[in-house]
Amino acid sequence: MVCSNCGSTIPDGSTTCPNCNTAVGGATATATATAPPVAAPAGAATTSSSGGAKVYLDYARDAGLQAWSALRRLALDPVGGLDSAYTAIGDAGALRVGIIFGIFSVFAFMLGGYLFLKSIMESIQAMFGGMGTTSGLDMDFGSFVKLVIFAATPFVCATACSIGVRKGLGSRGGIGGDCFIVGTAMLPLSLWAILGGMFGVQHYNIVSVLTVFAMCIGILILFTGYTRIDNVAIPAATYLVPTVIIVSLWLAGKIGESIMSDGATSSRSGPPPMMMRGPRNTNSAPDTSMDDLFKDLERAQRRSR
Repeated sequence: MVCSNCGSTIPDGSTTCPNCNTAVGGATATATATAPPVAAPAGAATTSSSGGAKVYLDYARDAGLQAWSALRRLALDPVGGLDSAYTAIGDAGALRVGIIFGIFSVFAFMLGGYLFLKSIMESIQAMFGGMGTTSGLDMDFGSFVKLVIFAATPFVCATACSIGVRKGLGSRGGIGGDCFIVGTAMLPLSLWAILGGMFGVQHYNIVSVLTVFAMCIGILILFTGYTRIDNVAIPAATYLVPTVIIVSLWLAGKIGESIMSDGATSSRSGPPPMMMRGPRNTNSAPDTSMDDLFKDLERAQRRSR
């Protein structure tokens, strides 16, 4: 069972939550939520279908409660409260919460990236006087899928690296712990992506401060999680953290290059699948790629000096 008050796991047979002492009557039973639906006779297909849907809805609700409980613990103490939040929900709950945090990071990176690119276009237009210019992001379904993959790369790669290195070191821990650690480390980066997109390139000094802030907290969370949850030795964790970060950033960069190169290739035969419409006038209106826009921005900045 999962406590509806704090999200902690309640052992079978207990009358109160071991974490907050809430009576079992105030907890939500999840014994059936952790097991797949039992096949029903053919004549009871409708009943089985509705019962299976309820099981998955209960599972999602319990996962949401656990994620909210962990988030409340981590909001005020993201580093010191990491191991206590993990202990309260257990490894199975940590896996669900880590995935929820990871999904949130995907949406945050997509939203932040879109807002930041939009601010770049607006800055270039302002430098060119904004006359006869249009702006926007043209994207087909294939490019949207690639963007989702690109946004999910940091979480997926960091989790995979954590699992691989932990097993290689023979440290105690589970996949749930690895997923929870990385997902929690993605929270400050997710907020950085959204706030950075909102401030935009025009306020690059604020974005730089937010970058340092988010990276420092994320690194501390990774180090604390590896040493306290996965029980990785401190010397090993010292090298594990930068390794995970470097590999994740490298893979994300490779995927980003792939997306851009596909756009450049398709531009030879027609409009690219994901392009930015940069500054243009009424006589010449070519679509420009991101590289062209950055070059235009640099030239405009040199002229302004």
